[in-house]
Amino acid sequence: MARAAFSTAWAMAAMSIVSLLSLAHSGTDATVLGGYKADLRYFAHQVAVIVKKGADEVSCGGTILSSQYVLTAAHCIGLAGFGPGESAVPIDSQITVRYGNEDWLLGDTAPVDHVWVHQEYETNGTLKQKDIAVLRLSSANPIAYSKRARPIKLAPEDNKMTLGADVAIAGWGLGSANASGVATPARTIKGTTVNTIPDMCPVATVWGSDYVPSAMLCAGCDTSKADSCHGDDGGALTTTSSSAGCAIVVGVASQTVCGESTLKPSVYTRVAPFVAWIESIVGIPVRSTYELNPRRDCDQCVNPSDPPPCGNAPATVDRQRCKVEGDLAEAFKLSFDSQRCINGRTRLRARFTKPVGGVPGGLNGGVVYLLAGTMAGREVFTLDGTRVNTPLSGPVAQVAKANYNAAAKAWKIRVPGCANNGTTYAAVYRSAPSPNAPYLYYQVSLPVS
Repeated sequence: MARAAFSTAWAMAAMSIVSLLSLAHSGTDATVLGGYKADLRYFAHQVAVIVKKGADEVSCGGTILSSQYVLTAAHCIGLAGFGPGESAVPIDSQITVRYGNEDWLLGDTAPVDHVWVHQEYETNGTLKQKDIAVLRLSSANPIAYSKRARPIKLAPEDNKMTLGADVAIAGWGLGSANASGVATPARTIKGTTVNTIPDMCPVATVWGSDYVPSAMLCAGCDTSKADSCHGDDGGALTTTSSSAGCAIVVGVASQTVCGESTLKPSVYTRVAPFVAWIESIVGIPVRSTYELNPRRDCDQCVNPSDPPPCGNAPATVDRQRCKVEGDLAEAFKLSFDSQRCINGRTRLRARFTKPVGGVPGGLNGGVVYLLAGTMAGREVFTLDGTRVNTPLSGPVAQVAKANYNAAAKAWKIRVPGCANNGTTYAAVYRSAPSPNAPYLYYQVSLPVS
């Protein structure tokens, strides 16, 4: 779609953002309410998104999906005039990403050259609907990965986010206001751990009918001692994974209230309904292969200024395992063979497009399972006793298993039949068992059909 015109409606939305930013008082630090000074190594997915339009500026959070793509909230880029759809970023609308340092001003800078705002994004009512957007960074200046800059995966299913599940938030929030009364990000990132409180937001005196449970998450503390704050918008709401590796993103901050009222928790856009849309843009599997496993003993609602009782983000994260999980996802690909059908059999191959280190037993020692479904979706499939998130809809079945083919430098897979019978395939990589690691890595591909 062509770049949307900066209509009166979008101008009003942008002005509301600037007004929101102006709430920060000069000289105050309104970043994550009640949070502690965060170690970015445990929030390495977090970036600051800076949007400029003339003399105006908006600061938000964002999430690293890959070296060239970042997830944020749609309203964060409204100031620059971007409405629903795909748009190139013109010279007069500067959007940049800062990353890799607890002090955002000392972080590396990457310019944005393209944006995708969800087609059904709306600003009617007190809450924004489908408030989600993807940013593409310039290919000449992608994110350089480090201990403080790594991708994170999204939850394709979030039915475990019930009352009391622990979720982590982090951000630079807002610091002091400039001469025009517009606040800039606080210098140092802060984080906190709160609870999901799904029954609270739909109440008429809270957010009422504007809150859509299937598309939004409600999170905070009923004591209002810990919360996301103005300027944390667009940042990730995360919870723990069944892999004990990377945390998993379940939401994007959409309506942050900064603990202004115990009756109004912050609202987050659920990412699960949008995972396939995001993958169609990014071109790699950004969904977590692993299921959610939220803790319920880590929140900081009682003592918000102290680090959470069970570690960072919101529980202790195996950062090395997290790194490997991210590398596997960015490199794993399933495709049809150049000769798709020979002797009545469909030929596919799974491969890694670049080396991935740190896999127990060696990357090529792993096996690949081929799954088949009726179409793209988000079914969970149990593989060797492990529940795996797939990009397929049911019924999902395992149709083949392959070992690494050194000559082909891939896992070559053949299945009966050549006609296009509506089957959609996905591959799942499983690392080799190793006495040095008590766990296996799993990685799912994008679907092909």
